[in-house]
Amino acid sequence: MRLLTIDSSVFVSAARQAERGNAESTTFLGWVRESRPRLFLPTLLMAEVAAALSRTGSAAGLVQQYALAIGQLPSTVLVALDEGLARQAAALGAQHKLRGVDSVFLASAALFAAELVTLDREQLQRGASIVQMLPLTSSGQPSRERFREVLRPGFRSPSSPTHPDRSDEMKNKLLPHADGQGLIARKP
Repeated sequence: MRLLTIDSSVFVSAARQAERGNAESTTFLGWVRESRPRLFLPTLLMAEVAAALSRTGSAAGLVQQYALAIGQLPSTVLVALDEGLARQAAALGAQHKLRGVDSVFLASAALFAAELVTLDREQLQRGASIVQMLPLTSSGQPSRERFREVLRPGFRSPSSPTHPDRSDEMKNKLLPHADGQGLIARKP
């Protein structure tokens, strides 16, 4: 089973057509829904997605529903930002000159040996020495071919050791199957 951590950039891009990588993000999240890889998502993800989408003028109620639905994706473990993870994220942030939230995503992926899926170029570059990175775009440009390549079994990235939004549509796509239970990961 594939182990993944998905950066908030992917969820934000999927919710807004005007965002870079929208087609790849939407297709990727459809694949996640269908294939049900094990997801390790920091709880901070929900707040970051809600904040990013609300700043675009999206309706607060829809934004909140969308953000909360992310935590209900099938096979999801919500990784709590406890003291241990915060210390690891701080060390990674300082060592690799990462933005705070990026260091939390990388620390979460590293904790569970998960691959990190992102559209964030800086996170891709700086995180490649920490975890396996899975970019949904190539050379910063969205690419359907790149998306197919990333989802191929056994893929390894060469870099590793006031537009309308679709929040309501994405919320409906993200709602879990009846047996999809979210878990909270405390301390490993």
